[in-house]
Amino acid sequence: MQLYPDPVDVTLWKAKRLEIIPADAVQFLSALSEAVAVAKPIVEAKEEIPRPERPYKFLDYFEARDVPIFYGREWEAPALQRQIMAYKLTVLYGASGVGKTSLLQAGVIPRLHQDGYATFYVRSLEDPAQAIKAEALRLAQDEAQLDEEARATALHPFLRRVLPPETRLVVFLDPFEEFFIRPGGWYAS
Repeated sequence: MQLYPDPVDVTLWKAKRLEIIPADAVQFLSALSEAVAVAKPIVEAKEEIPRPERPYKFLDYFEARDVPIFYGREWEAPALQRQIMAYKLTVLYGASGVGKTSLLQAGVIPRLHQDGYATFYVRSLEDPAQAIKAEALRLAQDEAQLDEEARATALHPFLRRVLPPETRLVVFLDPFEEFFIRPGGWYAS
């Protein structure tokens, strides 16, 4: 059994700027501790965000206020955010309880806000279009109630009328299937 690498391999590794670490454990740990000591942190230190009083969510989903305790989706949150920003429609689906709502509310929505997007997270079992309209009025800080004319207006024209033109809006519908089984004129826009 060969303990040292082939000299041809060593030459190829050096050409690719790969460092060869000695096989001796003491030398390896010494080289590793030196490399760690001089390495710059990959992530800049961020301002400490206050943690919630009760950090254990159990079966409940994470929300925006739970960002300090939301872990484990470091890859999925930015990937889903890029997907949402790149396409007009993104469907996130999965079995119940896998963390879709937590990923959206504590992982993706805060990232979208940092990038200047407005978001509506609509969890409506009745009429999603009316819930979106109510959220639009809240975002526009319009105290007006949804009168009959506003309720009858298709969703797209209503949003164009209520929201500032520069608004970059992302709407999250949970559960999305309600949009297909409830009437409301949303499909006409």
